[in-house]
Amino acid sequence: MRSRTPKIAAQQVVAGPILLTGLLSCAKCESALTMRTGKSGQYRYYACANRQARGATACAGCSHRMEKIDHAVTEAMITHAFQPDRLASILESTETERRTREADSTEILRCEAELADARMRVDRLMGLAGRGMADLDDPEFAERMRSAQRDLNIALAGVDRIRRRIGSQVEITPERVVAFANFMRDRIRNGDVPFRKSYLRSVVNRVIVDDERLIITGWKNVLREQVMIDDRKDTKVPIGIQEWRASQNKTANTYVIEIAMKMKA
Repeated sequence: MRSRTPKIAAQQVVAGPILLTGLLSCAKCESALTMRTGKSGQYRYYACANRQARGATACAGCSHRMEKIDHAVTEAMITHAFQPDRLASILESTETERRTREADSTEILRCEAELADARMRVDRLMGLAGRGMADLDDPEFAERMRSAQRDLNIALAGVDRIRRRIGSQVEITPERVVAFANFMRDRIRNGDVPFRKSYLRSVVNRVIVDDERLIITGWKNVLREQVMIDDRKDTKVPIGIQEWRASQNKTANTYVIEIAMKMKA
């Protein structure tokens, strides 16, 4: 199921030699930009796949030198996302929302109470069996045990779901922000293309390309999760995810970096 889900980028996309494969889209028609070559492979371009497949009547299209777009996106992330002060600003709204959710604790308290009740029922039944006051082979008792265990599992899942929605209770400290910013600046600028691509895809959702600008988008809550990772080792390269996680307020949860520039080669 994990390998087939459309939310996870195909392995050939993540491991391929093209830095921004699967991230770029045409501002005019929203189709993907794919690689094409010129002058017998001497030059490489990102070009609108819709125009390449159906011609100018389908889309006016866009075509830009690959190295120019790669450099622009990398430097935009380094300058506008992975400077500590910029990163802290992006994450500020997620911290406000998290604290607001924590303040409204009615739902988590209710679910915790249901979990405690379910555990008590299971413990009580197990105690009866342990003292010889109930027969585990008795169909009626066995059904009561299955029902209690089922309620316990439902309560556990409910509490886990709410805790994940609320998010980590750990505060984002300036030290964490600085460490993550330094880490990501190094990872997306240096090393082999598949290595750099994996780290870019871990924080970037989409790059919209026009003739005069780039618009880079991603999810703030995913950035926060990346900042909160304590154990970072070179062998732990993140998996690229296109649509990370649904949000009740996608606009508030999205960070946007817009770069004005003349994109024509």
